[in-house]
Amino acid sequence: MKYNFFMKIGILATLSKPVTVFSTGGTEVFCGLLSQVLAKLGHEVYLFATPESKLDGVTVVPVAEKTRSSIRQVYMETNKSDLSAKFQ
Repeated sequence: MKYNFFMKIGILATLSKPVTVFSTGGTEVFCGLLSQVLAKLGHEVYLFATPESKLDGVTVVPVAEKTRSSIRQVYMETNKSDLSAKFQ
């Protein structure tokens, strides 16, 4: 049975290293291969990664340094509040 539907898929890669066909890190390789395979299957793939990232058939949405630090800050603040709530 063959399905004829396609999805818009967003993949968030690590924000410390670019994702390319020459990536060596485990997460970067996984995100790169997954993005390319899904794009070849006809899906519309958006890879949220560093501005230096580049993959054929995949739309790279560059995440700026300021955004990266903002994400990290929100994560840390969220974890602090969760931890403080657990120990009160």
